Amino acid sequence: MNTRKHKIDHTTVSETHILPYSDERGAALVVALMILVLLMGFVALAISKTSTETIITNNDISESQTYAASEAALENTTRDFIDLFETKLVPSDQDVNNVKLGVPAGFGNYTFVNDITKTNASRSIIMTGGNYGGLTAIRDSWEIRTFATSTATDVKVEVKRRFYSDRIPIFQFGAFYEDDLELNRPPLFTFGGRVHSNGNMWVTASGRYGIYLNSKVTAAGEIVNDIWKPGTATLAGEDDKGKVFVNDATSNPQELKTGEASVICTGTTSPNVFSSNANLPPCRKNPDWNTLKAKF
Repeated sequence: MNTRKHKIDHTTVSETHILPYSDERGAALVVALMILVLLMGFVALAISKTSTETIITNNDISESQTYAASEAALENTTRDFIDLFETKLVPSDQDVNNVKLGVPAGFGNYTFVNDITKTNASRSIIMTGGNYGGLTAIRDSWEIRTFATSTATDVKVEVKRRFYSDRIPIFQFGAFYEDDLELNRPPLFTFGGRVHSNGNMWVTASGRYGIYLNSKVTAAGEIVNDIWKPGTATLAGEDDKGKVFVNDATSNPQELKTGEASVICTGTTSPNVFSSNANLPPCRKNPDWNTLKAKF
């Protein structure tokens, strides 16, 4: 910086000449460094956020997969446990322990621990709703718990299910069949008690008479009408069809008409629900059965 002084009328005037940018050396470097520091901060923040989200995503995936494995184990254990009741009313401790050892197939990267507990002592109850409403049953309460652990991530998931096992004394039924029940063209037939079949129920009335079932009718399999079990069709006349009556909830008889049973055995019968038994006629599921059965 150079300064020259001039004296004019006893006043001193100073002239200042500033060299261009002479006091700004290094400012650009400082600004550049500050920008780099800010950029590095943004990059570090972005990397940190990305890493966190990746970890969260991987955890979610592992938890979802382990949850699916635990659900598979629960379904597998439930199925095996329910199968016990096909042959035993009250499973033994050894039966229960054998079920606990079962694991679902296709989950080699997981370990499982199953637990089955009877949560309450057996008690007598009156069943409400459903096919067996109004009947007395002996109820057992059970809980199944499954623990799944991922061997890769050590993620652990526990799921559980509670359900009842109801034992219904069969003396409450008017007729109880362990196998298929058949009513084929009897004379006038009236029955007052509950009717149950552990198989299918085949019912065909005579043209001159009818079948009157005055209480609930249930079957573990299918309800089939207007065709005999060996596959022999009823007579062609309309008077030889229908005439099977089942009381509704108000004790009014409702007719089980042709085409209103749980299966239809005329016309197109594919897929055949009885395909595993060559001695039975081909029949297909009635798509309207859930609606039709409500009237009974």
